[in-house]
Formats: sequence, structure tokens, C-alpha cells
Amino acid sequence: MKLGLMGSGFAWVCGVSAALFGSYQTAWAGCEEGQSAFEESTYDLMTSPGMCSSCHAGFGPGPSFAVEDVEESYLRVSAYVDFSDIPSSYFVERAGNGHCNCDMDEARMTASLQEWFDNGENQCPTEEGYVTKAVGLGLDLPGRDEGFQLFTWNLGDLQPDLQDVIVGVEVQQYIAPTPNAPGVYKINSPRIVSGDQTVRIAGIKVFLNGTFDAAADNFSSIDAVVSPQDATPLPNPNFPKPPYPLFSAASSLFTQQDAMGDALSLKFDTLSLAEEEACQALDEFQTKVLPVVEGRNCTFCHGGENQPGIHPANYRFFMDLDDEELCRAFRQRSRVTDGVESVVFAYASGAFQAHPRIFTDTELQEVKEQWSEWISAEFQ
Repeated sequence: MKLGLMGSGFAWVCGVSAALFGSYQTAWAGCEEGQSAFEESTYDLMTSPGMCSSCHAGFGPGPSFAVEDVEESYLRVSAYVDFSDIPSSYFVERAGNGHCNCDMDEARMTASLQEWFDNGENQCPTEEGYVTKAVGLGLDLPGRDEGFQLFTWNLGDLQPDLQDVIVGVEVQQYIAPTPNAPGVYKINSPRIVSGDQTVRIAGIKVFLNGTFDAAADNFSSIDAVVSPQDATPLPNPNFPKPPYPLFSAASSLFTQQDAMGDALSLKFDTLSLAEEEACQALDEFQTKVLPVVEGRNCTFCHGGENQPGIHPANYRFFMDLDDEELCRAFRQRSRVTDGVESVVFAYASGAFQAHPRIFTDTELQEVKEQWSEWISAEFQ
């Protein structure tokens, strides 16, 4: 039997103050057989005197997962465990790093997790979609004015056909924590960082400590087919191939849950190889979009029309292409679900990553209408 999804958040405890966070959804649904096995194995270990519950039972200083409510604890702990590779789970890593100054180690935690799986969790239905392993964000993220840190996952761990296709997001400590309030993370730039295959990805959700905050969801509407890019010339022969186009120009803010560092994972509803998509509305592209590209001399930075371009613009989006190829490149940077808020328009309107704004306010509305007409035709 599948259990219901959790509806409570974690608690931030520092000194005498505590803040509770929103409504969350767990990435792991669980079942009664799994919960029963958990209670008799990992939960029993965690709640033994001097073990995890000393700091993780809901009163700090760590995140609350060894709580009195067994079902709640079960669903929270499940988010940290990869049952396909238990020794590599984030929970095992934390158990073995000596942070608790107790009689816990990797071997004891691994054995309890294996017992949990063998005695009941292996009977639970798996959640639809693909969930990455959790990675620790650490305590040294760049601050608001210091850029972002890239976190990556090999999609081959989730879908064998996508081996060595690397997906990533960028994270910064947007607001630093204080003794009375948690900090805030800013997460943006979901994209495939490297690979050699055309991929379809849909329904990206960001999980923090295994929980999904619907209020911070800006990526679940993504449904894109993206292909590797070319760049010319590369700065040096050892320079990596350029990343795939961004999936979204949006950013999401997440409340920090653990004063000692949170764990980040991604979930995808769809993850598969795909055929490269062709331009579907070349006439509209040539009449609605191409005049803007030419009129604003985009090729000066991005390359084309006998201009080499300027790094990194010609590296991230090389435009020395024929009209059909350029239309296809623009298609990969556009989303019918959000029209002119697509990545390519966000850059052009100066709303993303310090790209210069190339339109006046008066021009912007006219260009939006033209762009929307092409997008509507391209994705009909």
C-alpha cells in the first residue's frame, strides 16, 4: 500500500528561535511494508540513546528526520537513501563523516539500510519519474554578489541510454542565515552541461532534503528537446564543448533547512533520448525574428555575417548558421509554455545574466508580439 505524501516542513533551530517552512512533498512515496521494516531497523538504530535522535528529533541543531512520528521519519529518511546503491547514499556519507561524535559509522548505517530494504522496502512501488542522488550543498556557497556554484549529475545513473550526459543547476547563498532565521538559496540555470546526444527532459523538480516546495517551483513546466552545440573557434584545443541551451531563464528561492548544510536532488518526469527537432516555422522565423537578430547586430558578439563573435557569447550561442539551422537553435531556447519569457527572449530583453538590453520600452512590446507569433507557429 502506498503511503500519503508528507505535508510538514523541517524546523530551523538556532538558540531559542525556530521557523517552520511551508508545505512540502516528498520524492519518495513509500508503503506500509517499507515503514514497518524501517521502524525495526534504521529507525531503531537512529533513536537509540546517544544516536541521531539526540540532534535530529525536531529540536535541533540538525534537520528533523529522527522524529517521534515513525511515518514522518520514514518518509524523510527515505529521501536521503538510494536503494539501488545503498553504500553511496547521502545518509551513509553523513553517518560516516564523524559529525555526530557518537557510535555511528558507515558500516552500521549501511547494514541497517540494507535490512530495511530486504525486509520490506523492496515491496514498495517506485515513484514515477527519475530522481537523482542527493548531493550536499556544503557551507561555502558563493554569496549573492559572488556568482554561483555548479552542481551536476550523470543522467546515465538514471537512464542507461544517457551515460555521460551531465545535467546541472547553479546555486548561491542568496541570503545568509542569522541566529534568528534561516538563509535562502537561489537556484537557476538548469541545463545539460555536457554530452553528445539529443535529449528530451520534461518536468524538472528541485528537492531540498528530499522535499519539494511547490511555492518555489519554476521548472516543472519545462518540456524541451535539446542537442549539443558547436562553437567557433574554441579558445584553445582543450576547452570543453559548449553546454547545451538553458532549459529556463527562471530562478527559484529555497529556504535553508539545515544550519550544517542541505542536500540537493532533482526529479525528472521524462528523461529519454530524442531525435533532433527541425525548424517548423521558417517563414515566420525569417519575418518575425531574423530581422531583430540582424537589426540589433547580434552576430557581432555571437558570430556570423563574416564576424567571428566574442567569447563567451559565440561559445554559448554561436549564430554563424544558415536560417534553418539558426531557427532550430532558437527553437531549443524557446518554450511554448511561457512564450516571450523563454530563455532567448529573456537574454534579448536584458532580463537575464547581465546580457545587454537591446530594446527600448517602446520596441519591447512590438518585439514581444512578433516573437510570440513565431513561437505560436513553431510549436503548434
